[in-house]
Amino acid sequence: MSYFVNSSDEAETSFYGAFSNLDMDLMRATWLFSDDIYCIHPGGPLQSGFDKVMSNWAFIFKDSRPPEINYALRRVVRQDNIAIHFVEEQIGSGPEKATVLATNVYINTDQGWRLFSHHASVPPEQSQKVPESAPIH
Repeated sequence: MSYFVNSSDEAETSFYGAFSNLDMDLMRATWLFSDDIYCIHPGGPLQSGFDKVMSNWAFIFKDSRPPEINYALRRVVRQDNIAIHFVEEQIGSGPEKATVLATNVYINTDQGWRLFSHHASVPPEQSQKVPESAPIH
């Protein structure tokens, strides 16, 4: 698959497109081909290295229906050839909808922007939030 993207934003669109369409070819193309990449899914262990990360995505995609995924970019930090995206994901719909917070790190390579890491976690439940008026200590 020929794949070249000119920005970390385009790479992010490709990543979430691959995820929402269960497209392993696009998922493979989106990631940097390296033993240094890593991925952490909510509640899951560290997956590192291209083969392990791709095997994990293939396991997630196997026998799955395409999920409804909406994401909002909350903040971007760019420096030189690295971009860090802080993202809020909404996965599913109705009572099954889950909010996930993710940090995606992209690297600009000779082959275009590639995903280097995806670290996702479920935020604490609303009921566990400390009231804004409560003292910190």
